[in-house]
Amino acid sequence: MPTIPRVHISTALADGVTVLPDEAVERYLLKTLRLSVGAVVYLFDGTISAEWKAVIETVQPLRLRLVEFTEKNVESALHISVALCICKAEAMEYSLQKLTELGANRLILLNCTHSTSHGQSNLNENRLRRLHRIAVEASEQCGRVIVPELNVATSWQQFSRLLHPGLRIVLKERGADVQPLCKDLGPTSFITVLVGPEGGFASQELDTAIHTYQFIPVHLGPRILRCETAVLSAVSLCQAIWGDFSGDRMA
Repeated sequence: MPTIPRVHISTALADGVTVLPDEAVERYLLKTLRLSVGAVVYLFDGTISAEWKAVIETVQPLRLRLVEFTEKNVESALHISVALCICKAEAMEYSLQKLTELGANRLILLNCTHSTSHGQSNLNENRLRRLHRIAVEASEQCGRVIVPELNVATSWQQFSRLLHPGLRIVLKERGADVQPLCKDLGPTSFITVLVGPEGGFASQELDTAIHTYQFIPVHLGPRILRCETAVLSAVSLCQAIWGDFSGDRMA
């Protein structure tokens, strides 16, 4: 039995709404998948933990009718924000795709002293659109119904305004051992993980994170990790300790 495709729709979905997808979705459904009238598609708008079953009514123009609403409990109870210092474009794209699959809720791209090409050249309008599209496509593929939020902070002051309450950890070569530290900290529902660029944080930046914004320094073992490896390892560990990778939440 063929898999029913899942598609993110940028407009709000509700009972009685007739869906007229944008050009990209139309091209994907009709040209790539070659669907026709009567085909079933799952739709989600990224705002609530639910999706709709829809049926293609017409193809010129493409029109879909919503037929069934289903709540989906696929989002982690642990709200994870990841602050990643701006790095190579390929590393940011890979990190965002995999963070979406791992259940992260938000990615903050932070401009640091050692960010690649001073950061901003990697984050023009076209690049941000591409990153959003990567998050959408990863959500479609992995079954999520809430698309991760994408923020950019060009300074530490701007970054501070984006911080949520809760536990904050920063990856540091000589930090605390993460597993015993996490056990000592106890349960949490909100966590922010801060990861530096390949050149590491400038000493003043690390001091700011720890002493001004109360990030706890931790390390992930004796080996040197690429930024994308470090961020995915940290989020996986957080999900295993506090989130839906843990046995009690998966039961």
